[in-house]
Amino acid sequence: MGHSQRKGKEYHNTAYYISSAATSPHHWQSLVREHWGIENRLHWPKDVVFGEDDYRLEDEQALLNWSVLRTIGINILRLNDYQSLKTAMTKLANRVDIIFSLLT
Repeated sequence: MGHSQRKGKEYHNTAYYISSAATSPHHWQSLVREHWGIENRLHWPKDVVFGEDDYRLEDEQALLNWSVLRTIGINILRLNDYQSLKTAMTKLANRVDIIFSLLT
């Protein structure tokens, strides 16, 4: 069960998981947190910030290539201490000089 705030309003969320894995509750909790950590750090930004789910290319290889490029971009921004991808994209828009400096 998670408690948090969004836009100043409290909410809670309960998630149920079914598994045949024989493990302790503590280990199970760490597995779930690890999964959601990946979801929140990578998949959510790729969809929300980059609109990945809206791409309608029919070429599967092109979709995969764009996904890889987005992941590389996210990693480069995070390695350069950008905590917010939206802020980074706004700050770096049309700033090719800064973008290239991030690659070194």
